[in-house]
Amino acid sequence: MKHSKYTTSTISGLGKLSRSRLSRVLRETQGVITTAHVSQILDITSHDASILLSRWAQNGWVSRIKRGAYISVPLESNTPDPMLEDPWVVASQLFKPCYIGG
Repeated sequence: MKHSKYTTSTISGLGKLSRSRLSRVLRETQGVITTAHVSQILDITSHDASILLSRWAQNGWVSRIKRGAYISVPLESNTPDPMLEDPWVVASQLFKPCYIGG
């Protein structure tokens, strides 16, 4: 009897627990995802949050924009480096406190 790839607990490189955690983080964050956000949302240490974000980035689920700061990668993206939907939101998070004019 053949096993379907969908009968295991892993889909696209994420296990069941990791999928659940990533889902929760994405639901509860807007724009930039930081180590502090993940640590608080999942009630884990900053070190563990950093490791988790690094793994998600290696698997292409989030994209690192600077140390400790990531953005989600849309499911329909063909690359782990997606175009930003709203670069102003990301810029304001990366350089806060700041004023951006245009």
